[in-house]
Amino acid sequence: MASYLYAFTLNTAEQPDLFYSEDEKLRLESVLEELERRQAPVDDNGFFDGEGFGQIERVRLGNTEAICAFCVTSSSLGYYNEAKIRDNSFTTEKRQHKYYTKSTIFLTENSEFIVMFDNSMEERAKSGVKKQIELLGFDMETFYIEDQLIRNIQIEGFPWHAATFNKIVKHGDSTRRVSFAIDPANSEDPSLVQQHYSDHGEMSHIKFDLPFNPDEPPHSITVTLYSDKNRIIINENEFQNTQKFYDFVVYLLNKLRELK
Repeated sequence: MASYLYAFTLNTAEQPDLFYSEDEKLRLESVLEELERRQAPVDDNGFFDGEGFGQIERVRLGNTEAICAFCVTSSSLGYYNEAKIRDNSFTTEKRQHKYYTKSTIFLTENSEFIVMFDNSMEERAKSGVKKQIELLGFDMETFYIEDQLIRNIQIEGFPWHAATFNKIVKHGDSTRRVSFAIDPANSEDPSLVQQHYSDHGEMSHIKFDLPFNPDEPPHSITVTLYSDKNRIIINENEFQNTQKFYDFVVYLLNKLRELK
């Protein structure tokens, strides 16, 4: 199962007087208490009846203390004219149809905010999730996936399978975007597409293998990055259990920040 991740940094470093912050660390207990006060309401049938949070708990991500919770947000299916009877006469009324969806969020002691969706349909709620966290009093900065980060992954020598060049400007060439795949096991023959467009476009996507946990499987994990929406995709099925998956998420984000 693919997981869609988005990473942010909270503004606690710029606001040391924020009551959630202490000694340059996020006060997780204070944040947890506030999340519990904002739990999403549930109706008698178990369906959500409003936005908020649920299943809030303290966890460890690698060596990092964190809060894990579900964030419930409202999404709209659009407005429709529905038939109804009023005063024994047929009429129509414009009504909005909406539904509630969930995402998994992490708030770490290092002021990292991570949002995780189970599929591309759920990730439409990203702006609503950010709004829920901002209502707590936080601002946040997006972790951007940019051309230089993708090139640094290649320079670092991680095995990579596929990539995309975007915004190509090359005299005499009408190509504006090109996606291509390579055989990572073939280290002798360079990618002709990479050579042809490297100086003429921005890299906007890469699929690569990141070494992880050499003592036991999985020894490396396939990660896909997109500059579009700053999306990170990992296959959760590559891990033996949920805890290893969570540990890798923090390890990955730390590695990507180093490569920036």
